[in-house]
Amino acid sequence: MKTSSCFKVSAIRVVAAFFSLVLLASIGWSMWRQQQVTEELRRQLAATDAQLALLSHQTDDNFNNLKTEIAASRRQSRSDLARMSGGLARQLAASGRDGGELSGRLDAMAHASGGLSQRLDEVARVGSGLSDRLGAVEREGSHLVDRMDEMARQVSDLSQAGAAPAPVVAAAPASSSDSSPSPAQTDLAVARQIRAGKKQFDAGRYDESRKTFQAVQAVSPDNTEVRLYCGVSLFRSNPSDATHYPQVEKDLRSVLSGDGSNVLALETLSLVQMERGRWADAHDLLQKLLVLEPDNVTVIKAAGFCAIKVNDLGAARDLYAKAVTLHPGDREALSAFGDCECGLGDAAAAEQAWKSGLAAVDPQSSAGAREGVALSVKLARSAAGRGSWEESLAYARSGQQMGPSQLLRTYEGLSLVKLGKSSEGRSILTQTAKSDDAEAADLASRSLQEPPP
Repeated sequence: MKTSSCFKVSAIRVVAAFFSLVLLASIGWSMWRQQQVTEELRRQLAATDAQLALLSHQTDDNFNNLKTEIAASRRQSRSDLARMSGGLARQLAASGRDGGELSGRLDAMAHASGGLSQRLDEVARVGSGLSDRLGAVEREGSHLVDRMDEMARQVSDLSQAGAAPAPVVAAAPASSSDSSPSPAQTDLAVARQIRAGKKQFDAGRYDESRKTFQAVQAVSPDNTEVRLYCGVSLFRSNPSDATHYPQVEKDLRSVLSGDGSNVLALETLSLVQMERGRWADAHDLLQKLLVLEPDNVTVIKAAGFCAIKVNDLGAARDLYAKAVTLHPGDREALSAFGDCECGLGDAAAAEQAWKSGLAAVDPQSSAGAREGVALSVKLARSAAGRGSWEESLAYARSGQQMGPSQLLRTYEGLSLVKLGKSSEGRSILTQTAKSDDAEAADLASRSLQEPPP
């Protein structure tokens, strides 16, 4: 009986040992399998990161090629147009000798112009195709980053979940590489933060964007794109804060040292220099920007303003004339163009520009009313300078209908005096001589001292 009991106990122990071994083997296989899956995901993550880096280089190359092709096409087109214009002028000079020959030449010029037009159309198609390719590359890059995010989450989930603990199996000690992110994981985190910062920037949340990019810069200090957005976001978060200007300039100069045609860097740095009153430097930056964006009216007007500040009225007049050609109803450009013509001695051209600007004014808007008053002052002063007191009176009164102006009121009084209505005019001048407007008060006081006509 005792032997039978011992045998049963031994059998139970053997069965228990067998099931324990099976359980241990199952746990070990599960851990090995989970480790294999984790390693596979990490390999996929590293491969995807390499794809993203390659795609980023391809995007940069495509974008640079696009800029180069467009710039070359513009130069070629301008050169062709210049040659055609010169050829046409020579042919017109010779037209008196042979009208029939001129007709043939003009036909040839028209044919050549058609060929140039076709080339310009082809350039536009190439640019459009490159833009589409860049868009596709950008979308593919976004998909890759999303895939990397998903893989990173899977790796993180697997790492946090771990395997079920087994009391008889010791866990392997964690390696130092497990406690710190891999280069691929670091690059992925940087890419995610850059995307977040750009979204904040595009939404106009410049202070948030600045903080995001500054955090990225602490991890990736040599990233040119991060440095660009750090500088621009810092400036746009508070453009009037002069304490930010040195850091903004440092960041943007660094960007331009590697990419002298970066439009955003040139545009922002020129604004910084204008805020600091560094007109010559701002003028040089805007000239570089005009090469890249020759038809950007905002840039053209800013360059014209800087040209005035560096006393180059001829260049300023040409710039404002181009702005008016592109936007005929631009009151600011017309007003400044008139100022340049006046400074260069062409009073008639100045008056014509101011009149065109005044005709484009909307007196119902506050901005339009202010511009209307300013233009009326210029026209009243110009007419008074020519002795055309009827015009001066008309502009002074019409300008006051748009908004109050002590200077226009003074010109009204002065014009009335000059037109023989001395009592009414001197009464107005006596009032404006007490005005807070220094220019109006000075003009009124000097006019009262003059003997009546």
